[in-house]
Amino acid sequence: MIARRSSIGRDPSAVAVAIALLAALHSWLGPIGGASAWHSDGLTRKLQDQLDDAVAVASGAMPAWTSVLLSRAGFLFPLKTRLRHLYSTAFGTSRSVTFVQEQAGAGGGTGAADGPGDGPGGGGGGGGGGGHVHGRSINARRLGTLRRERVTVQRNAILDDAELLMRRHAKHKSVLEVLFENEEGFGGAVTKEFYNKVAAALQSRAGNVETPTWVMDEDGASGPEHIWHTNGLFPAPAPPGTPESEAARKRFAFIGRLFGKALLDGHILPLPLNPAFLRAAILGEALTEDDLSSVFDARSAGGGVISFVRAIVKDARRQRECLRVRDAVRARGGAFPPGGNPSLDLDLDLDLDLDGGGGVRGVEEVTPPAKRVRACTPDDAVDADADADADADAAADDVGALDARLEELAYLTYACPVTGHALGAAGEAGEAGEVNIANVVEYLEDVVAYVFRDGVAAQIEGFRAGVCEVFPADALKAFTAREIVDLACGKDAVAWTMDDLRRCVLPGFQYTAESPPYRWLLETLATVPDETKRAFLEFVAVCPRLPPGGLAALPRGPIRVNRMDPVGKLPEGRTCSQELRLPAYASKEELAKKLTLALEYRDHLGIQ
Repeated sequence: MIARRSSIGRDPSAVAVAIALLAALHSWLGPIGGASAWHSDGLTRKLQDQLDDAVAVASGAMPAWTSVLLSRAGFLFPLKTRLRHLYSTAFGTSRSVTFVQEQAGAGGGTGAADGPGDGPGGGGGGGGGGGHVHGRSINARRLGTLRRERVTVQRNAILDDAELLMRRHAKHKSVLEVLFENEEGFGGAVTKEFYNKVAAALQSRAGNVETPTWVMDEDGASGPEHIWHTNGLFPAPAPPGTPESEAARKRFAFIGRLFGKALLDGHILPLPLNPAFLRAAILGEALTEDDLSSVFDARSAGGGVISFVRAIVKDARRQRECLRVRDAVRARGGAFPPGGNPSLDLDLDLDLDLDGGGGVRGVEEVTPPAKRVRACTPDDAVDADADADADADAAADDVGALDARLEELAYLTYACPVTGHALGAAGEAGEAGEVNIANVVEYLEDVVAYVFRDGVAAQIEGFRAGVCEVFPADALKAFTAREIVDLACGKDAVAWTMDDLRRCVLPGFQYTAESPPYRWLLETLATVPDETKRAFLEFVAVCPRLPPGGLAALPRGPIRVNRMDPVGKLPEGRTCSQELRLPAYASKEELAKKLTLALEYRDHLGIQ
């Protein structure tokens, strides 16, 4: 056995096969036992040893196996280790040198990170103390600082200015600082607000009507100010080779640059992207019919039609399978095995052995339990002892039932249910035909091809090209699509407990842990809905979506609650120092009322 292991270790092809097998098992079985069950302690230690070599990291001389293994089998490593590798290797020499010094305790960095402590700028904002590399103490003096570029944008033209800015700045490795025209504020908090405002503008319903970017939600063009989907934003398909498709490509190239630059500088871009989009654009995965429900749900434009058609197609495929089984059994003049008519499931690999003797044979389970789909029972398709004409009549009745279901959607044409673009051969002439039982399966296949491939190819290409202008997009293949969304866009749910609040929202000037206003604040924050939690985070930290690590990963450490006079004033948020100035209200009810009012009008009163 030792000899075999040694020979495999010296054979790159054998190692590649082993990694591919592990990746296939992980994809097939999913995170059984939790993500940590797949982590390899030995490989993690080896990668950590490589990352501890500061000279190799700073000079870009990391062994090739680190990137290859992380991109193909990132699940073998904890998230923290993968993040460390990303920050150490993906963002260029200057960023690598800065990150190595941060890890060694020299402080500094971009000074703007929203990410966890091992992210860029998150290793400590102060300059204090020495660190240790390979057990040796080093001086806290830095070899250099990152160059910064300060630019000014207009609030009333935020999207146009942002597009121009990203075209000019995306390839720069310097830290971007944004100021708003005719305003005095500057620094990391103002730059965060810039990303927040651009993300909000990209989700604008009016803007999406003018320049179709995302699949519209159920409210259409006349709903609330911003588009919202349960599972996140997904590109609106556009006919390939048209001006609309080219405009979408340019828009998504801008979004890719914005996404990459925010990640590079350690900011959160609060744009709730659908993980399915990043699977296609970053991880290079092909989306299939199984992904429809994660994009086009009940809140999505066309979601109800797609769900209805999928149900019909499921019945149609089941009917076809039943008829296939019936015809195969009849062709052999046989019957189902003695002991009744067992159910036929699609998770069984059936070999009907049409050329030989013996009945249905070779039953073997090959599909994961989560993917088992009930197909039919022999009773549904054929009773081997019944007359063939009766079976044919029953099959015809089933087909008629499916036709009747299709008639429930009399308006259904052979067109994309999301945009109305004609599909298939009829689409080339610009006219959509009708959907019926004979072509409903093909119709669904054409819908999938359009909304997941042809209609979004330009958007996917543009987004990926935009990210690659900032850093290699393949560097993100070490992460899952959900991890990438959380890392760059923040977490959808803003969840915290009372213990989290006590650790991360601390009493400051003239308040103690026993001060009633401080305790009332924590009790109020513990019970408010997610929308209010996001508003509070934006009010005090310009970070409406939590970075990975939650409250503890906020860029400037804990939120401080300082007393302010007079009592009649509303609470004030100081984003540059990440503090809340809170008057000493007389009751919890008054505090909750004043805080709600301040959060509701934060955009009108101004974030201070």
